[in-house]
Amino acid sequence: MGAIKEFIGNVGKAAESNALVRISISDRRDSKTEVKSVTVRAVKLKKGEFLSFVYRYTTKDITKNHLLDESLEIIEKLISEDYMQAELQTSTGRWVLSTHGKRAKIKFFEQVEFQKVNLSHDKQKNRIIEIGGSEYLKSLGVSDEKGRVRPKMNHKYRQINKYIEIVDDIIKNIQFKEEINIVDMGSGKGYLTFALYDYFTNHKKMSVNITGVEIRKELVDKCNSIAKASKFDNLKFVESDISSFEGDNCDVLIALHACDTATDDAIVKGVRMQSKLIIVAPCCHKQIRKQLNPESPLNLVSRFGIYQERLAETITDSMRVLALETCGYKTNVEEFIAMEHTPKNILISAIFDRSLMEKREDKLEEYVSLKKFFGIEKHYLENFLEIY
Repeated sequence: MGAIKEFIGNVGKAAESNALVRISISDRRDSKTEVKSVTVRAVKLKKGEFLSFVYRYTTKDITKNHLLDESLEIIEKLISEDYMQAELQTSTGRWVLSTHGKRAKIKFFEQVEFQKVNLSHDKQKNRIIEIGGSEYLKSLGVSDEKGRVRPKMNHKYRQINKYIEIVDDIIKNIQFKEEINIVDMGSGKGYLTFALYDYFTNHKKMSVNITGVEIRKELVDKCNSIAKASKFDNLKFVESDISSFEGDNCDVLIALHACDTATDDAIVKGVRMQSKLIIVAPCCHKQIRKQLNPESPLNLVSRFGIYQERLAETITDSMRVLALETCGYKTNVEEFIAMEHTPKNILISAIFDRSLMEKREDKLEEYVSLKKFFGIEKHYLENFLEIY
């Protein structure tokens, strides 16, 4: 276990020299482990300097602060027992530790230029997407001429960074080829599309081609203009609805807040283009709501409109998850945005794993059973995917 000891030693040195930027611990050994991932950063509190641990659950984050010696013990235990991947980011570079297989391995990647280490505990946070000097954030109205977040756009800036944090966590478990092709369905004003391009090219230093698909011509023209001004050469926007979009090379398909069956159209596109990763945040679950069985015992709950709406959302998204699993995808459902900003707060991610096709018949049975229980005659996805 020499690699783990080396990693812990590097964490200690980075913390003592104020060079520690962030530690990311992920890739659970056991899928039943409730904490999906852990991030650690240095903070300065009234009582002194600590390492702040953020434990990410499916629906919440829990933060705990520890002194350095205790922190090193906790990190070593997490890596040795619960997780298989850890990344230490410092002001000089990053160390990546992998404990997959029989032997742990550690690699160092030199960083020519990195963000300034911030030890502030309150309000100021280390953001993946930096606000200063960003042409696209200024053009989109998120920041002002001095590179500061506009007061009315604070929620949007938080949403952008939360989205990128989720993507950053998901892609740790995916092996991509040298160049990644991404399609963002229903890209709208482009806030998240631009941030995604910024993240891959400037933060991850990866080669990426991103296409934003949007039906409103004025938004397509505006976003293409901003992309050109920002010198985002491999980012483009095209005018099309989701169902009409034609593409045959897509590693990552994204559809955030596509209304009703437009989410399903996006899922179909992703499956047919054999995307390695599909990310959707559905809304407006109208199609299933009309079919809910009025004789079901649950009607005693769903007789109120708001409860019926939420029940329809849960059933619809559960069927989407099962449909993806029948197609060989490993799925996860988590919170995307806090409820105070928008009620559309469920994000489904699906990573293709060919070995899961062996469980296809079991997933089909679960899908049929769910339909039968709620009296659902047919889900929209059944028109396109081989499910019934």
